[in-house]
Amino acid sequence: MAGEGVTNITSINKQWEDIELGSDSDIEPHDVVIASHSLSMLDIQEALAKMNAAATKYVYLFTFAGRWMDGGLCEEICGEKHHSWSDYIHLCNILHDMEIYADVEIWDSEFEQRYANMDEAVTRIMETYDLPSEKDGVLREYLSGTLVTDDGALCLKRKSKSAMIRWQPNSH
Repeated sequence: MAGEGVTNITSINKQWEDIELGSDSDIEPHDVVIASHSLSMLDIQEALAKMNAAATKYVYLFTFAGRWMDGGLCEEICGEKHHSWSDYIHLCNILHDMEIYADVEIWDSEFEQRYANMDEAVTRIMETYDLPSEKDGVLREYLSGTLVTDDGALCLKRKSKSAMIRWQPNSH
């Protein structure tokens, strides 16, 4: 923003659950509220209601459609789907119950994660998925057949579907 001379954007670096509209001095109504691949809070309906109340023009949510971007990694390693990230349809159903009728756009996405070496890849993926230490060997075996070398780094390339959910706060 600074490099482009943009001064009309406010970034608030707090957990959404910790925001109290009207009582935080830095939180006032904003034209647009954006949440990108970050909606893993326990009370998602409360979070969506708060986003709706904080926006004067639009709310944009970016999330996954269908299988999360892991490309089946958790199913390979643990034998189960990763449950921390909700599919877009779950959010749409909650919004519908709130009488918010959002527009949805879905597109193909590609994700690439780069690692200096196998140890870094294993450590970061174990942390991301909160995998138990006994899965280290299975993960290393999986990654040895999945990671590709690109310009001196190990890369994990995955395909997924992404969704944008958008609505106007006063449209319900």
